Amino acid sequence: MISYRILRHDKGEKERSVGLPGVPDSIPDMEILWVDVVEPSDEEIKGLQSTFGLDEYAIEHVLVGNQRPKIEQYEKHNFSVIHVPVRKQLNGEWEFDVEELFVFFQKKWLIPVHREESETVKSVIKRTS
Repeated sequence: MISYRILRHDKGEKERSVGLPGVPDSIPDMEILWVDVVEPSDEEIKGLQSTFGLDEYAIEHVLVGNQRPKIEQYEKHNFSVIHVPVRKQLNGEWEFDVEELFVFFQKKWLIPVHREESETVKSVIKRTS
């Protein structure tokens, strides 16, 4: 699922919507487009690639998964693989796990991609809203 929000410099949220078709073509100064991607389908990933001009090699990393942590700089954007330690409750027991986040970013937008709902992403969104 793809959803987006436009964050303003005063920590206000200007707009929120679901899906790629509504994503604005340009973002005014002092605003950032945050596109949150959860459990993306191959079609959604290809739509992101087309809409934002994401590098094919970075897209391949997202599709394959299990990448090493890294930051790569491409011509029009940056790409990062982040491993976040998380604590999850499974069968009544607390266990530690590693959440893999893929993040595409540049000056005017940020696109975190994750395979399941992410408490890490939720907490960052909460702090920016």
